[in-house]
Amino acid sequence: MKHLLIMISLVLGTSLHAQESGESIVRAERAFAAMSVKEGINKAFTANFDTGCVVFVKGKAVNGYQLYSSNSDKGGVLNWEPEYVCISSAKDIGFSTGPYTYKQSVNDTVAGRGQFTTIWKLNKDGDWKAILDMGASYGTNAERVTAVKIFTSDFSSTKVAISQSALSIENEFINDYKKVGSLAFHKRVTNKSWFNRKNNHPYYGLQNVKAAIISIPDTLHFTPIAGELTQSGDFAYVYGSVTAHDNVENYLRVWIRKGKEWKLILQVLNW
Repeated sequence: MKHLLIMISLVLGTSLHAQESGESIVRAERAFAAMSVKEGINKAFTANFDTGCVVFVKGKAVNGYQLYSSNSDKGGVLNWEPEYVCISSAKDIGFSTGPYTYKQSVNDTVAGRGQFTTIWKLNKDGDWKAILDMGASYGTNAERVTAVKIFTSDFSSTKVAISQSALSIENEFINDYKKVGSLAFHKRVTNKSWFNRKNNHPYYGLQNVKAAIISIPDTLHFTPIAGELTQSGDFAYVYGSVTAHDNVENYLRVWIRKGKEWKLILQVLNW
């Protein structure tokens, strides 16, 4: 009987994952934003963050759950909208990115704006929780989101090389970048790639991303801190620090496996 219950549990768990889609991340993100506007930033972040969620403060990666649960809410209205969503083939991890705005109060004018990025992961209860949250600010109005772009990985293999990890994927890229500069980016972007960069509106699509790559200097120093490669073997993310002229900021890269190659589907770069 116990074995039967275990089998039923496994089947139900698989079914729940099968029902997930990019739309479920869109719903989670919108509910998160609505809670932020209605109930306050700290309460919304604490409710939607995993207890180990990573955020970035002045160039350092810190525990976001502890940060927002231990600090008093200082007010302000933070709102955002998903614009681009990607989900793994196993439907258990993905990201969303889109524009955000900040006001001192509901009736005030916008005091800050930019592009957010959230890595979402299904927990054991089947709820989406944010495991990483990162922003890239810009000073001018962005185009209004009229439709959400959703990309679902179609990778089917579950075999991942034992020696492979998120950091090994990232370090292979960094070593290539040290040798050939921006060409390392060109070899890894696709028509689904999305780049967020501080003080710039986002870049999406092969031609726009390649145009953005031209402005990335070959002298940036990337130091990966941590990341994760999913068991499905098609989705990996890595975050770390980026140094330029003694200024230390942060970066995030998300990799999607296409055949035998890893493609850069998302980059957030602050420097």
